[in-house]
Amino acid sequence: MKKQIFMDTAFLIAVIDSSDNYHISAVESYKKIVKEKWSVITTEAVLIETGNGLSEIKWRQAANKWITQIQKSKTIFKVIPITTKIVNDAVDLYGQRQDK
Repeated sequence: MKKQIFMDTAFLIAVIDSSDNYHISAVESYKKIVKEKWSVITTEAVLIETGNGLSEIKWRQAANKWITQIQKSKTIFKVIPITTKIVNDAVDLYGQRQDK
């Protein structure tokens, strides 16, 4: 079975932003993921957050390039759409977990 990993906003920003404290380790991890042909799962929300987090002019072009490539990928990335139901379920789950 193919290895799977969830790509969150912090990881994607670290891969793109060379000034990020975790850039080097994120890039090394990303290279391993690609080399070993893992399946990378993310969401539309992560892509939106990444664009927002890298909205400074110096990062905008790189962020847009990555986001577009992820959206078009048919092999490595699977992007899960965000629906109202998913948002509502997440809010409900968040409300149920007051201790975390």
